[in-house]
Amino acid sequence: MGRNRSNATAPAVKGNLVAGTGADTSGLLTVGADGTVLTADSAEATGLKWGTAASGFDPVLTPEISAVYIRNNWTTLTSAINPVLNRTYYIPVFLPTFTADRIGFDTNGFTTAGVSRLGLYAANSATGLPDTVVFDAGTVNVTASLTQYTITISQSITGGWYYFAYNMQGGTYEVKASDAKSSDFANIASNLTATPARMFTEDSISGAFTTAGTLQRSTSSVPSLGLRVA
Repeated sequence: MGRNRSNATAPAVKGNLVAGTGADTSGLLTVGADGTVLTADSAEATGLKWGTAASGFDPVLTPEISAVYIRNNWTTLTSAINPVLNRTYYIPVFLPTFTADRIGFDTNGFTTAGVSRLGLYAANSATGLPDTVVFDAGTVNVTASLTQYTITISQSITGGWYYFAYNMQGGTYEVKASDAKSSDFANIASNLTATPARMFTEDSISGAFTTAGTLQRSTSSVPSLGLRVA
């Protein structure tokens, strides 16, 4: 004998779903309101419901792997730069929604000890250029070549475009970088015939980060920074 089945007949309404309600049975889940998301709920007959997304919810961009660094480029590090003293390098990066617990970089060559200041800037919604400080992580002492240096932070990031900020405020050493034009978002502030910028720079910054000032477009190698997922 065949099994008895109690299947809901779904009317021809856009968005309606047929969902299981038990062994070989199903029920109809009508489409939710605009902007709502489908979530699991064992208290519902179908085990599903439509509801308002939680604050900051991003089903595509929210990372799930802790202790992984999100960098401003996705290619092999092919070069290094010799940072100019007291020059801030603004490096465009697209970040997901997540909480970061470290910000850092790697040295390459090394001559004399010094300090590096790290931080994150918001991208101006009208121009796409570096704008206000999201956070200033402070400085880290740099004392060796081929070494990873990080600063402990606790920052909640909302998905979108940002700029890593790097500033060497003492010493002589190289920072690992990339020649790849994976950060050409900076060119959004220009027209299609302009030379793409890989980043922006600002000179004479010797202390804490403040709102970005006079910017210079740069097509040189880009320092590689990263934020670690908490």
